[in-house]
Amino acid sequence: MREVCVHYPSDALRATALSSYVAMFSELDLLNTLGRSEDDEEVTLLVRMRLAEGVDEARLSDLPNVLIREVTNRDESDGGTEFYVIASLRHPQLTLPLRLSDAAVTGFSLRPKGVTVSIRGSTRGCSTLVMALRLWNDSCTVAVRPHAVGTTPTGPPLTEQQRSAAVLSISMGYHDVPRRCTLSEVAAAAGVSSATMSGHLREVNRIAHEQLLLLIDE
Repeated sequence: MREVCVHYPSDALRATALSSYVAMFSELDLLNTLGRSEDDEEVTLLVRMRLAEGVDEARLSDLPNVLIREVTNRDESDGGTEFYVIASLRHPQLTLPLRLSDAAVTGFSLRPKGVTVSIRGSTRGCSTLVMALRLWNDSCTVAVRPHAVGTTPTGPPLTEQQRSAAVLSISMGYHDVPRRCTLSEVAAAAGVSSATMSGHLREVNRIAHEQLLLLIDE
């Protein structure tokens, strides 16, 4: 099992479909893939974002090839407003396969200095996804980190919101069989929408399963 990070500096993205994103966001992180269309040309994602200084929220509707389906939550902090958004992307450069049978894109992180794509899987699967990214744009650097046998894998950390959602849902018995509460009740207790809570718990579940697979893969 390997982890691969593919990094594109911001200069390499100027002539690509991601150039407008680099200009619009100070932070953009993929949290979860929610689904794909039957023709595999549209992908729906849960993302966390912060707008760049001076960019108005109304400009989200101007993003090319993107449909903002729902802003599920807004969190105010010293760094500005953090948005949790469900969005659908429809463009060949933005809908590269996010999952193979033996590898998956597990992270996408945009910052002013560029974009980092994280891939996890077998050597063959990671190589296939890296090749697809390089065919799109070869101005990238690739770093490979193999998982050592017998070690505890280190996956993407949970955000504070995800960690709180996990603790609250467990304490309320949402994961018990049978359940002792509904998703809407957990969301109400946290003061967020059901869609936001669902996204948090889905990401917690995804990371937990990936870490389990990494532990039993070798």
